[in-house]
Amino acid sequence: MSDPVTPDPLPPGVRNSAHSADSVVQANSIAGGVTIVNNHGGGPRPPHRPTVPGEVPDPPSRWHNRVAELEAVRRAVRPPDGREPGARITVVGGARGMGKSALVHRFAAETVREFDGGQLYVDYERLDPEGSAGPGEALGELLGSLGLPKEDMKAGLHGRAAQFRTVTRDRRLLVVVDGATQAAQVRELIPHGPQSAVLAVGSRARLGELTLDHAEWLTLPPLEPREAGELFTKQCGHKLGDDLDQESLASVVAACEGLPLALVIAAGRLRPGSGSRSGLSVLAAELTDERRRLTSLSLTDDVTLTTVFNVAYDGLTAEAAALYRALGCWPGSAFDLALAATAGRGEPGAVADLLAALSRAELIAEADTEGRFRFAHGLLRLHAADLALEHDGAETRDTVLTDCLDAYAATLAHADAAVMGPRLRTVDLTAVTAGVPDPFGGDRGRALRWLNAERDTILIAVRVAVRRGLDTRAYRIAELATALYLNHRYLADWVETGTQGADAARRQGAGAAEARLRSLVSRPLTDLGRTDDAREQLERALHLVRDEDDLLLAASVHEFHGRFANTVDKHAALDAFARARRLNERSHHPQAPRGLALARYFAGHTWLELPDPGRAIAELEDAVAAFEALEPADLRMAARARGSLAAAYAAAGLMEDAVAACTAAVEALHARDNPYYEAENLERLGLFRADMEQTGEAREHWSRARDLFAEMNSPRAARVQARIDALD
Repeated sequence: MSDPVTPDPLPPGVRNSAHSADSVVQANSIAGGVTIVNNHGGGPRPPHRPTVPGEVPDPPSRWHNRVAELEAVRRAVRPPDGREPGARITVVGGARGMGKSALVHRFAAETVREFDGGQLYVDYERLDPEGSAGPGEALGELLGSLGLPKEDMKAGLHGRAAQFRTVTRDRRLLVVVDGATQAAQVRELIPHGPQSAVLAVGSRARLGELTLDHAEWLTLPPLEPREAGELFTKQCGHKLGDDLDQESLASVVAACEGLPLALVIAAGRLRPGSGSRSGLSVLAAELTDERRRLTSLSLTDDVTLTTVFNVAYDGLTAEAAALYRALGCWPGSAFDLALAATAGRGEPGAVADLLAALSRAELIAEADTEGRFRFAHGLLRLHAADLALEHDGAETRDTVLTDCLDAYAATLAHADAAVMGPRLRTVDLTAVTAGVPDPFGGDRGRALRWLNAERDTILIAVRVAVRRGLDTRAYRIAELATALYLNHRYLADWVETGTQGADAARRQGAGAAEARLRSLVSRPLTDLGRTDDAREQLERALHLVRDEDDLLLAASVHEFHGRFANTVDKHAALDAFARARRLNERSHHPQAPRGLALARYFAGHTWLELPDPGRAIAELEDAVAAFEALEPADLRMAARARGSLAAAYAAAGLMEDAVAACTAAVEALHARDNPYYEAENLERLGLFRADMEQTGEAREHWSRARDLFAEMNSPRAARVQARIDALD
C-alpha cells in the first residue's frame, strides 16, 4: 500500500467544508477553464487502484511433500519455454482426504513471486454450503479482491465475466478453485493475463467438459508405504519415542492405505490433547480389525474420517446411495457393470447412470480401460460396508453377497473357457454361465488380462466364501481360478485358494471337485519345495479316485502323481504316466486325446532326466503333434512340449535343432501371454547359446528371462541373474 498523502497546509481564512452534496473546490487560485466532476452524482469514478491479492490459504505446516505430484503440477501449469500466452487449467482430483487442497496450496505458496499479479482463491462450498453458488457470485468475489468496488460491478454473469477479462488482461494470476461441481464454475474464472493459470480441485467426472479448454488432469494416488510411514511419524512428532514398535507402526500405516487424512487422524490419536491414551500397539489392533477401522479413525465426534466420507454420500440420490451400500457388500477391490447390476438388482443401463453419479461424487473411479470400477479408495469400501450394516438388513446383505459370488463365478467360467479351451473340469460351465453373456467374446487375451487384474479379488472371494460357509461357491471359484494360475504362476495364491477350495469341497462331499483341486494344488506346493504337503494332497486325491468311477478324472490324478513322483522316483513316475494313458484310453471321453498328449509330454520329461534323450525325443515329438492335432489345437501345451523337445535335442547334441525348437516355443508362448513358460524357455535358450559360446545372445535371453521371473516374484529370477553374473 502507498504512503498516505498529506495535504498542504491551508492559508489563513480558507477552510474546507463539505457538509452537503454540492461540489466543493479548495484552491488558492484557479487559472484556465475548470470542470467539476461530482462523484456523488452518478458521474464516472477515477480508475480503481489495483491491488495484489494473496488469498490462497497456507499449506499445512507438517505437509508431507508429494514430490512427483508437485512436479507434475508445475509441468502442467508452466508452458514449455514460457511462450504459451493463454492461461493454463489444471484439475487435481482424487478421493476425499487424499490431500488435493494441501497440494494445491503448497504449489501456490512456492510460486508467489512467479504470479506477480496475485493469487486468487474461490471456495464454492464456502460461498454457499447448499451448493447453489454459481460463477457469478465467484466473479464478484474475485473482482472485489482485485480492487473493483462492489457498486461498479455489473449484475449479470456475462457482464462480470467481461469485467474480469478486462481487469486481468495485464496481470499474471493464479486462480485456485475449490468445491466446483460443474465446468462453468471454473471456465468463467479463467484470467486473461499472459501465462496465468487456474488450479481446480475436483473430479474429472464432474469437470470433464474442461477438456474442451485443454485442461490437464492429475489424480492423486495413495501414498506409497514408505511415504505414508514418514507422514505418520512426522505428524506424531516425539510421541512415538525412541523404542519404536516397528510391527505396530507398519500395521497402522497399512490400515490407512496411504490416505493422508487417515494417517493424520491416526497420528492425532497419539498426541497429547487428542482425547485418547491409546498407545501405538492398541491403535494398531483397532485399525487391523476392518469392522472397527473407520470408527477408530476419529479424534472427536466431528473430526472423523466417516464424517468426511459422509459429505459425498449425503449428496447422493436414494438410488445411488443404495447401490453404494450394495457394492460395500462385495469384498473385492474391483467390479464391472454386470456385477454392479447384480448387487444393485437393476438393469445395466440404469445402473450405469448410478455408477456415473458415484463417480461424480468421487466415491468410485475407473479401475482400468476394460470397463472395471473400484472404490476411489480402499477405506471407502469399508465406509460403504458400514452404511450397509446400518441401513440394510442381514438378509439383504447376504443375498447381495451370494448373488455377486454367483455372477463372479459366471464371469470366471467364461474366462476359463476362453483361456484354457476344452479341458477337464468338475465345474459345469454351462450351468454356471446360464443366462450370462460372455463378456470376452471368446477373446483369450482379453480374458487372461481380466483374470490377471482380478488376482486379488479371486483370493478374497474364496476367503469370504469359506468364512461365510458358502463352500460350494468357494470350491467352484477355486477351480475356475486355475485358468489364471496355470498361465501366471502366482504360487502362494494358488496354494491358498486350492487348499481352501479342496477343504470346502470335502465338507460338501464333492469328491470329484476335491480330487481335482488337490491334484492341481500339488503343483505349486512342489514348486515351492513343500514336498510333504504335495504328497499329502496327492494321496488324498488318489484315495478319492480309487474306484475309478470317473476314468478321465482318475487319469488326471495319476498324471499329477507322476509329475510329483518325477522329483523323487523317476521309474515310479513313468509307471504313473503309463497308468494315466491306460485310463484315458478306457474312458473314450472327448477330452481323452488331450489326457494322452499330456501323459506323453510328462513321460518325455522323465526320459530326458533319466537320461535317455532318444526316448525323450520320441515321446516329445509325439506330444507336440498330439497337442497340435486336438480340436481346437492346444497351442500353449504344444509350445511347452516344443521347449522340452529342444532340451532333448540339445542332450542328443543336435544344437541347431535345439535352438530352432526353443526359439519357436518362446515366440508362441509370448504370443499367447504365458510369461512363466516364456521365461523358462528363454533361460533354456540362453543355456544353449552359452554352450555354443554365443555369450551376447545368452546375456540377452537371460536378461529377458530374469525380468519376467522378477515380475512374478519367482525365486528363479535370482538363479538367472547368477548365470548373467557368471558371464562377466
